[in-house]
Amino acid sequence: MKHGKHKNYVMLTAVSALLCLATVASVVAFILNRISLKKQHDIKWRDYDDCGIF
Repeated sequence: MKHGKHKNYVMLTAVSALLCLATVASVVAFILNRISLKKQHDIKWRDYDDCGIF
């Protein structure tokens, strides 16, 4: 019975670690996406900075 509890604990720890890594990867992907979109937006509207529209 002890061996089964230890196996479950190890499995729970592994799943928790994988979920944590997935969360971190998602946050990093979101931040990189936001930076990329902002850069694209700035490049698109760069020509209009001098004309006074924005």
